Amino acid sequence: MLALLAVLLAPPSDLRPPMPMARWWEQGHHAVAALAWDRLSPAARTKARDLLAGDDFIHVSTWADSVRPHRRESGPWHYVNVPIWAPRDDPGTHCPGADCVIGAIERFRKVLADGSASTHDRGEALRFVIHL
Repeated sequence: MLALLAVLLAPPSDLRPPMPMARWWEQGHHAVAALAWDRLSPAARTKARDLLAGDDFIHVSTWADSVRPHRRESGPWHYVNVPIWAPRDDPGTHCPGADCVIGAIERFRKVLADGSASTHDRGEALRFVIHL
């Protein structure tokens, strides 16, 4: 019990879990991205390839984690804290200022849908959506 408490209270050394979980982290993101890719229409695949400027859809699924140390504002976009006793009907109530995964996905979805947004901004939005 004391060992578990020590692990839980220890400051994180970085944003990725220790091995072997870190490997699953990458494989898990890749697996979900592969499932998403398989479900895209041919037209959506073409648009995704264009927005990713040649980068692979599946491999960019971990991009948001790699930029997180340099883009500190993106940290809360990776999760939402919902207390176990909270009603499940409105997860947005646990996302103050839309600064959580729920708000981030909605913001990036709007950027992707905005034909007047730059290719760079839309590509970055797609990278975040693939990850989140």
